Amino acid sequence: MKSKKDIKLKIVCDIWCEILNEDINKDDNLLERGLDSLNATKFISILNQRYAINIKLKSVFLFVTPIDFVEKCLDEIELNDYVIFEGEI
Repeated sequence: MKSKKDIKLKIVCDIWCEILNEDINKDDNLLERGLDSLNATKFISILNQRYAINIKLKSVFLFVTPIDFVEKCLDEIELNDYVIFEGEI
């Protein structure tokens, strides 16, 4: 069984794969992989809408690897059957 952190990492990496059309790993620096303000806005919009949370856009630029983003922004967010309920940075 996967840990909550692993599930969150998969969610974050999958959304970035969807946006950037390339494989994204947990340690990838997204600034080096095409992160810009438009992509960051898409990412936050998808994450917030799919999981009914309120993560701020600036967090994408503060934590530029998926692992850092999950540890700093999604750590306190609870998952229940792959659904994130609430969180904010």
